[in-house]
Amino acid sequence: MVGGELQDREASEHDDLESYRTLTPWAIVSLIFGLLSGLASLTPILWILPLAAVISGALALRSIRVHAPRLLGRNLALGGLALGLIFGVSGPARILSRNYWLESRAIQAADEWLAFISHGEPEKAYMVTQAYSQRQPLDASLAHYLHVDAETQRQYDEYLSRPDIKTLMDARDSIRVTSRHAITQDSEGRADVVLCQYEVQFQREQKTMQITLFVSVERTLDLTGAPAFRIRNGDYVAAHPVPARSP
Repeated sequence: MVGGELQDREASEHDDLESYRTLTPWAIVSLIFGLLSGLASLTPILWILPLAAVISGALALRSIRVHAPRLLGRNLALGGLALGLIFGVSGPARILSRNYWLESRAIQAADEWLAFISHGEPEKAYMVTQAYSQRQPLDASLAHYLHVDAETQRQYDEYLSRPDIKTLMDARDSIRVTSRHAITQDSEGRADVVLCQYEVQFQREQKTMQITLFVSVERTLDLTGAPAFRIRNGDYVAAHPVPARSP
């Protein structure tokens, strides 16, 4: 009889304990942030989402461990923690790899533009500044295209009169790029813009001159949806002599 009462009392206490067990809020918070962590691949601002999922998940597991067995939510916390770790790595990795690809392609486009100028092909240099839908083939017919229409001729002449183009064209036979790198990235609607900085040396009156050239490269999409790059504009810091090296 006594044994039966003792079992009934233990069962009642166990039921009471079960009825008082609650779900820790940190577990719910961790799962919510974990589900939202997939957005971290869109912009670095949202990298805080997987971080919040990991922190709140760790806090939930700690609370459950300290206050066991009164708190529930271990599986929810583990799920939020796992999602935060997965997207916390994959999101930034995706953005960083895309930025590296974008900067590499922008520098490649700027190199091509500068090569056209240094090889005495200003028509081609001008054409790669045009929107992809307006771009003409870079072949022998290009010179005729630029001179057949008065408005096109005027725009081309304005391009050749730009200070950066005149400086580079005058020095085209001796242009030497000493360094190049992308310095900024920006987004304008559906286009990405990369600003590239070049250190360019050339000969003038038996002196080695140097200019810092800034080339803005725009990435859009062509008619097939593939990436298309064009040179938007250029600017430079006035040429200055390169100091002679000490013997």
